[in-house]
Amino acid sequence: MASLQGTTVTTYNATTSASANTILNTSVGSVQQWAGYVGVPTPYNSASNYADILYNTNGYAWIVGYVSMPANQSYNTAHDFWFALSLYGLKYTFGVTNDGLMGLSTYTSGNNSYLRVTNNYNASWAYANYHCNVTVFCGSSSSSVASSVLTRVN
Repeated sequence: MASLQGTTVTTYNATTSASANTILNTSVGSVQQWAGYVGVPTPYNSASNYADILYNTNGYAWIVGYVSMPANQSYNTAHDFWFALSLYGLKYTFGVTNDGLMGLSTYTSGNNSYLRVTNNYNASWAYANYHCNVTVFCGSSSSSVASSVLTRVN
């Protein structure tokens, strides 16, 4: 006949939480949001048909993010893209709204890598007024993202 053996059961309790204060913060690895209007001339009128919308000040450490530019040009188109930026270069993927009239590239100066948008529409009336909404993961330093044309909003 079988006999019942005694057992011990250990109960573990755990709780987790996340809030905007712990996700969108100013410490290492934080998520930052930037916004603003950026004017970019048409190549029809200017050889400087670009703007550096933000830059990575942290050298070879990557920052990654998403940029949305709704209804931004005199021909009323929209753009969105995901990016990764460092001194190693720029990697990006356009969303479904890309029509080829806005280009992306990078420019480096010292320890800084700039995210550059270019107005490719060669018409006299095609001045680009990009309304930029940027969400960026700043990587190893909360001060690794900077911009001279956008404002940090969190």
